[in-house]
Parts: sequence; structure tokens; C-alpha cells
Amino acid sequence: MEKKNAYEWLRRSRTLLYDAYWPPFYPELGYTAERGVAVAKRLHADVIRFGTIGKWALYPSRVMPRHPALGKRDLLGETVRLSKKAGIRVMAYIPVGHGLPGSWVSKRKPSWRFLMDDGKSPEGICHFGAPALVPICTRGEYRRDILRIVREIVFGYDVDGIYLDGPYQGWIWDRHACQCGACRDQYRRETGQELPTNAAYAHRGEDARTEARVAAHADWTARGLIGLLGEIRAIVKEKGDLPLLYNGCATDYLPGGRQDELIANADGFLMESHRGGVKGVGRGIHYGKLVWNYTHRHSAWPRQSHPRLEEENALSGYIAVAQGATPIVSYAGRFLGSEKYGAPVAGLFAFLEKNRALFDGTRAVRHGALLSVHDLRPGGVLDGGKRIRHDEHLYGVWNMLSDHGRQTTVLPRAVLSSQRDLEGYDFLSLHSVAHLSAEEGRVLADWVRGGGGLVVTGETSLYDARGKRLPDFSLAPLFGASAARPTGAVKEALQFHWWGQIEAPWDLYLKPRPALRGLSVNALGHLIVPELVPVRPKGAVVLADLVTGHGEKALLPAVLFHRYGKGKVCLVPGPIEKCYADNDRDLGLSSLLAELVGRVSRAPAPYRVEGARGLFLHMTEKPGFRFLHLVDENLDRPENGSTIYLPLSSGRPKSIRSLVTGRKVPWKKSGNEAVINGHRYRRHECLAIET
Repeated sequence: MEKKNAYEWLRRSRTLLYDAYWPPFYPELGYTAERGVAVAKRLHADVIRFGTIGKWALYPSRVMPRHPALGKRDLLGETVRLSKKAGIRVMAYIPVGHGLPGSWVSKRKPSWRFLMDDGKSPEGICHFGAPALVPICTRGEYRRDILRIVREIVFGYDVDGIYLDGPYQGWIWDRHACQCGACRDQYRRETGQELPTNAAYAHRGEDARTEARVAAHADWTARGLIGLLGEIRAIVKEKGDLPLLYNGCATDYLPGGRQDELIANADGFLMESHRGGVKGVGRGIHYGKLVWNYTHRHSAWPRQSHPRLEEENALSGYIAVAQGATPIVSYAGRFLGSEKYGAPVAGLFAFLEKNRALFDGTRAVRHGALLSVHDLRPGGVLDGGKRIRHDEHLYGVWNMLSDHGRQTTVLPRAVLSSQRDLEGYDFLSLHSVAHLSAEEGRVLADWVRGGGGLVVTGETSLYDARGKRLPDFSLAPLFGASAARPTGAVKEALQFHWWGQIEAPWDLYLKPRPALRGLSVNALGHLIVPELVPVRPKGAVVLADLVTGHGEKALLPAVLFHRYGKGKVCLVPGPIEKCYADNDRDLGLSSLLAELVGRVSRAPAPYRVEGARGLFLHMTEKPGFRFLHLVDENLDRPENGSTIYLPLSSGRPKSIRSLVTGRKVPWKKSGNEAVINGHRYRRHECLAIET
């Protein structure tokens, strides 16, 4: 169930990131608080995220070595003091377990080092330039010291919140086991076992015993990080009602069973992603957490500004707001050098500033839900014991539905533990989710039986938790169909209609039956079927068949429709989301998926937009208002014209106004819809629909 956010001021904030790893803090120290605050004011920012520590401390810490050029200055103190005068809040950045320069760690803080099997730190990594950073161990003396650092900042400065870059154990070397004395002693004392070596880590998965040892260590590491975040939270909340956020990358490193515990200890997290972060945003919505979304991909922050970069940053910020996240301009230090191209970002922030009161209390409209099986973890992981790239499937479905303006929210797997968490969504998509537990299957069945709509692709529910294929889908009663083994002509077609040089077949297609002939294509593209499952209908209606290019004979049912209680289910027993991506975003396949979503949904889509290709669309709402955000991601298109349809069942509009121009937008009634004909805008539009 969606929870209310406790820090609306931060969710509606306009944040510039002054990152201590890059200029003007490194390699030379050229930052002045006067310049930092003045730039923030001119760009309409109301929050500065300030790096208290980068490769060194930028304030007079008694624990962390200070920047060599800091002298008697206190850059954190100066920034906080001048920001308060200017009406700007400061979120303090604190790295927790982040890498630090090996050049001074080995000499000044050797007890902090993360050690390999040979008792040495690994070779350092150049993180935004030299000096190279080495990993830190969050056990032993560092654990006591980082809590002292947190206290220095929380109680020494009038900051408005804390952001942790971490907590990490081993940072980028997270798939290793630190061999320091503190780790060895604590692991033996707490588990009764010897610490696994990194040689054992290198052979994980080769035998059950080694895998179990590595998994036990990973769980022990997770418990330590969760406990550390809990201790930091206690310090922060001791000061007062300050929000505590952490880096979502830290969640990536934890085993799936422990991720929710880390999230529970914070008020929100940051997604290091470019234009989206849909997994993180959906997770934040589900748990009622703040989500900071970088406006540029983390791995390529440029030191200098240029026009197209700033256009992209602004579009990313509009998209974050549309989804219910909070934009943070990643590496805004470039504006401290020159504000020449800052107009797009200033425009984004000015728009948010002007409409802040109107946007307060909004939430994303619930329509469709996609399932992120592994939440914030990378996609190439085990699902039901099988090595898959789950994110490829997830983003394939996301893009297919985005092509047709279908609003979807990416939810964590935890929603399958309670039918209540699915309430309010008109449909749910399960895209090649190999394993579902008995409890997850029961929750899904109850939800569909009560009127929910389900769209399923690929091998969903066909494997057990160990990756062994089941005799039939565990969700077979919902599908109205059973899995079968290929025989005869079907087996021959699946075996021989391939190009041997590539992983996909080239001559297998979907052929719609009359019920689907309303689609704009006759043959819905190549069907890539390395995981195509032959199915036998048992009550389901076949909507399309699998055929070869040289004949019209139906080989297999390729799309099925089934009523289950008050709900509806559509099954495509092949990974069409992968076919879509591998065939240059095949519009025929995305049209098919949009059609199936429409068939199972219990309510009409909250909007329809003609001319939606290349647009990001999303609707938010609060009592009395709905807000339709349209963001044109094609930077080379000077202007867009879209016809917009709004179902009157959601409330007849009293007025529709453009929040970009401030003007009323004319509309007319057509059937059961309010229609806005040929509305034109550039880059971004937000329509306020008063009901």
C-alpha cells in the first residue's frame, strides 16, 4: 500500500549537487561559498547537496584527513551560513564505506583498509582522476570513526538533512571478502565459522558447499551494513527531524532478502541513472520513500557545460517530476565555472518553483504495474536458478507500453506478498518471471479473481526455485492453458528456422486471428523464441498463432485470452519484449502488447495521446486535479503536436490549463472522452486538469 511522504519539502526540492570529487574541489581547491550560493539562486535552486568529504574532508574534521589546501577554512560551514541567509537548504553528503585515496589511507588510517588474501589493499581505481581510491572496511576502527564523523557534521552544523554515499562494504570490490583482523575475528565470533577467502569467492557456484559459504558471508555483510545504517539513523534523528537518504547503489550490493531492511532505515534513496530510474521511482512510491533522481548518467559527468547536455538534463528533470521523483542536477559544479548554458536547468527549476504549491501532495495515477523481480539489483542475476537478464525484459515491456502512452509503475516483488498492494492497479505485467512461489501464485490468483487484469510473457511460472522446469505452469489455472513439449512439425520449426550465426530465429511470426485483425499490421514481426513454450489451451481463447514465413499453417497458439473469475488474463508464451528490442523496437509487437493490456484492464487508460512516439507521458493527481506531463525526448524536433483524449469517467474537466504557458487549453466532448485537438508545445508540457 502506498505510504505518505513525511518530507514534502524535499520531494518538491530543486537540488544542485556540488560534488567534492570534481572541480572546483579537485584537483585544485577553487570553491567559494559566495559563488556557490549565488549560482544556486540564479538557477532557482532551493537545495544544495554539499560534499563534506570527497577524497579529503572539506571542513575541519578531527577524524577524516583534510584537503591539503583547506588551511583554516571550513567550506561546509561557509556554505551553510550563506545558504541560510539566501533561503537555501543544505543536504550534507557523507561517504560511508566509499573508496578513499590509497596514498594517504595506508599511511594515516591503515586500520581502515579493506584487505585481500595477501593482506594488502587491492590496486586503486581512478575515481574522477587521481589519486586512486582503495576500498574501506566498515568493520573495526572505521566503524567507530564514521559514527564520529556523522556526529561532527550533524551536531556541528545547521544542515537540513543527510545523504550517505553508501553504506558500502568494499565499495566497487563488493564481491570480495575483506581479510582484515576485525573481519576475521568478528565473523568467527558471530557465526562460528572461518571467513571465506577471496579464492573461494572466485569459485562460487562451482559447488554447493562453496556457494553456501559465500552466501553466508554475503548475508553477514548485509547485516553489518543494515546495522551501521541504523546506528547512523539514530544519530541523525537524535539531532531532530532531519531526512536521511542513502545511495541506492548500496542496495544493489545486498542479497535480495535484506534489501528492504536497508530501505526501512532511511527516508529515501538516490538513483544514479539517466532519464528515468523507473525501478527506483516505483520502489519509492511503494514504500513511501523519497527518490532523488540524477539528471545525467553517473558514469559520464562532464566537467564543462554545453547546450545539448543541459537540454538533456532539463528533460530528465521533467521526467523525474512526472513520475513522482525529485530531480537533482548531477555535478552542478560545472555551473560554478560558467553558467553560460544553464538556461534549460534554470527553466526547469523556475517551472517547479512557480507550481510548487499546485504540485504539493500529488501522487502518480495508478493504472498499470510492471514487476521488477530483483528490485534495484542489476539485471544479470539468477531468477529461479536461471541466469537471465531480467532488466532487458523489464525495460522492453516498459518501452513497448511507453510507445503507446500506457502509464505503468515498476513495483518490487514484495507486492506479490499481499493482494492489498495491488489494489488500484488496472493491470499487472509479468514478463518472463521464471519462478513464482506458491504464496505469490495465491496472491495473484486472488487478485485476478477479484477483477484484476494480468498480461504474462515468456516462461513465467514454469520453473521451481532451483531452476528446474516444472511439468506445467504453476499459474496454469489462470492462463486457461498448459505447457507442452514440442513434437512433430512444431519441434522441427522451432529447431530449424534459425540463422546459425545469431541467437534468434528469422522465420517465425505471429499471425493474428480475426479477433486481433484490428491491429495495424498483418504479421507482427519476427518472433524470437529461444524460450518459446508450446501451450495447449484448456479454456483459453486463441487470439494469434505461430506460423512460418513459407506457409499459413498455424503451428502453435501464440497469444491466448482467458477469463478467471471477474478478471482477465492474456498469455504470450514467448519473450516478445526481447523480440521487440532485437527488432529495432518493433511497433507491431508493441501494438500487440498495448492491445492485450487494453483487453485485460478493468478501467480505461487515464489518457490517450496520438502522436505519442518519442514522448514520455505520465499523469499525477491530487484531490480536485490531475496533471498530465508530456516530455518530448527528441531534442531534434522543434515542436510537437499531440491530440489528447481524457476519459470522462475520471471526472469531467472544469478547466484545462497549460502550466508552461499559463493559458487555458480548449477541449470538446466526444463520446465518453474529453478531446484536446492538435495541442502544440516544445520539449515539455504539463496540463492541469481541474475536476
